[in-house]
Amino acid sequence: MKKPKKIVLIVSGLVLVILVGVILITGNKEVTLSEEELTKYLSYVPSIMEYKLYDKEKSSIDNIKEKYLISKVLSNEAVCWDNNNCSFDMNKKVPLKNGEEFYYEQDYVDRYYFPLSFIKDKMEEYYNKKISNISETKSIDDIYNAILGYVYQDEYFLSIGGGATGDVTVSYMDSYKATEKDLVIYEYVAYYDYFEEKLKDYHNGYKVDLSYEDDFKEYLKENKEHFTEYKHTFKKNSKGYYWVKTEIVK
Repeated sequence: MKKPKKIVLIVSGLVLVILVGVILITGNKEVTLSEEELTKYLSYVPSIMEYKLYDKEKSSIDNIKEKYLISKVLSNEAVCWDNNNCSFDMNKKVPLKNGEEFYYEQDYVDRYYFPLSFIKDKMEEYYNKKISNISETKSIDDIYNAILGYVYQDEYFLSIGGGATGDVTVSYMDSYKATEKDLVIYEYVAYYDYFEEKLKDYHNGYKVDLSYEDDFKEYLKENKEHFTEYKHTFKKNSKGYYWVKTEIVK
């Protein structure tokens, strides 16, 4: 009578192993993404004026300061104001405190503002992170400054203009692999120096003379062997894929 029990246990164990294997395999099934979706996820890569990600060999969610991640979200999401389709109340009166400090009248109502709750939601979408600590902006040299063009007051991020023109990043997405758990995108990246009128690589010293009228992206695509390739890694949560790290392909 004992032997059948052992057989039953063995069979049950095998069934469990098979079920686990099936779950692992199906959970890692390859999926196809549209160009629009891939472009959206690439926009999460936190390369901004304050943090030049492509200058570095490797950047990850664990070693980038929270303020740079927030900066990227603010920069990306401003487009909803241009399109008049923000998901929050766009008619709210949000006066800017310390107006003199920020070169505005005290009762000035800025065109762009974002509720903290909105930015928190986007931080989870972009980076699977919760905002850990944020304090009121008291001066132009605080965490959100004139370069970024935002200050934080009364649970709102308010645009104060700012920003500066500089080199333009040029990129070409070469390939990708997406599963139900993660996403990897391979991309070639360079930048155009307007003062020298040259397209340059961030790392290997390559540069070429190009005029303003040239198609920088097309040149990069046709001559990608001269430029640095980057690997962007994303994981997935309930909101979709979120950025984890970027590294040079060697």
